[in-house]
Amino acid sequence: MKRKRLTITLDARLLERIDSIIDKNQIRNRSHAIEFLIKKSLPPGVTRAVILAGGPGVHFRPLTYEIPSALIPFKDKPLLSYTIDQLKKAGIEKIVLCIGHLGEKIIDQFGDGHQLGVEISYSRDGQKPLGTAGAIWQARHHLKGEPFLVISGDILSNIDLSDLINFHDRGKCAATLALTTIKNPAQHGVVKVKGNKIVSFNEKPDFLDSDSNLIHAGVYILENSVFEFFPKKRPLVIEKDVFPKIVKAKEMKAYLFEGQWFDISYPKVYEKALKKFKLKEA
Repeated sequence: MKRKRLTITLDARLLERIDSIIDKNQIRNRSHAIEFLIKKSLPPGVTRAVILAGGPGVHFRPLTYEIPSALIPFKDKPLLSYTIDQLKKAGIEKIVLCIGHLGEKIIDQFGDGHQLGVEISYSRDGQKPLGTAGAIWQARHHLKGEPFLVISGDILSNIDLSDLINFHDRGKCAATLALTTIKNPAQHGVVKVKGNKIVSFNEKPDFLDSDSNLIHAGVYILENSVFEFFPKKRPLVIEKDVFPKIVKAKEMKAYLFEGQWFDISYPKVYEKALKKFKLKEA
């Protein structure tokens, strides 16, 4: 990232307050502290999000014959409410919900989002499921040509989305994927990195063929330019049909995080999350 040297004059007492947040770890020095405070006061670099909430929730049947998986109750509210709260906390208030199976129940629950302090619009599957890439392609008209964050509706994590956005802004690439590690990555997109560049993406590989425990965490930021990588044939799975092309073009970066992460599409993981998941303090 290019930087420019500036000379500024500040009130001495204000400077003391700025210096007080330097911890030599997350905020290394005075320049970093000033940059941190300026960024915090400005609108985020990404202000729109797409939530993929159209899946049939097969692993939760027969429950998901009656309610969409995004509305499965988690403690005191529907699972999807946690994702919306997380986006709002990061300053993302324009949200597109991609819906399919029992999508009308999601609309009934969240409406236009005003009660949650966000603006929600909807993009619906047709008679046949569009797939993840097809759903994102169809939602593009809501995105106004701006960069956007995508998150799976059945992922529960305490990832710092503001930090992810700042990382993407610094990286200047077409896509930034949040990555985490798990013991058995076979049911997820397995990723290999070199520095902060993703050099390989393999969706749901044979476990024996995988030598990486880094997985795609279902949270990523895309520039509008990624639509050039979308093939015309649909429905599509973005992890299989789009991500490898972006990797080949050397336009995908890795954001590693070590916080809590649960794929709630599996009942056993759901049970584990009920016992262990904790929200980060504001």
